[in-house]
Amino acid sequence: MPPARVAFSLSGMIVAVNPAYQWRVFCWAPPCSTTMKQGILMVFSVALEIPMDNGIVYQSGGLHIAGTRITVYDVVHYLDAGRQPEEIAAILRLSLEQVLTAVKYIEEHKAEVMAVHRRIEERIARGNPPEIEAMRLATRARMQASLRARQQEKQQEAKSAGNGGGC
Repeated sequence: MPPARVAFSLSGMIVAVNPAYQWRVFCWAPPCSTTMKQGILMVFSVALEIPMDNGIVYQSGGLHIAGTRITVYDVVHYLDAGRQPEEIAAILRLSLEQVLTAVKYIEEHKAEVMAVHRRIEERIARGNPPEIEAMRLATRARMQASLRARQQEKQQEAKSAGNGGGC
């Protein structure tokens, strides 16, 4: 089949049509797919999965063990802690083969993987920006107030039931 020709670009997506007039959307952010329905191009968001190496895929912005949401950086964390592949497999509920595939990938791409892992660890150490932390604290305060109100309602209901309806 001849390669698709670019038809137009739309908010970070390149929409293309091939000679058979089948629409395809190639996107980089956010991942998406399309379908034609009554002549209208419909664009849907999906989890884009790009095979990288035996059992490792690039998905949702990171390197994952195929078929899971577990990243190679999760495995790095356990390796750094001195865990053995068998332990990692048990902890992460993976097969030993999946863990060994991740370990092999980490060893073969050590510089790249460790650079990303360091950035992840630095981000975690920095914590949330002040505006996000303020939103988190406000949400927590609202949740606690809601829980207190529910507890008070239940206590009132229990008192009313214990008084026989207040007669």
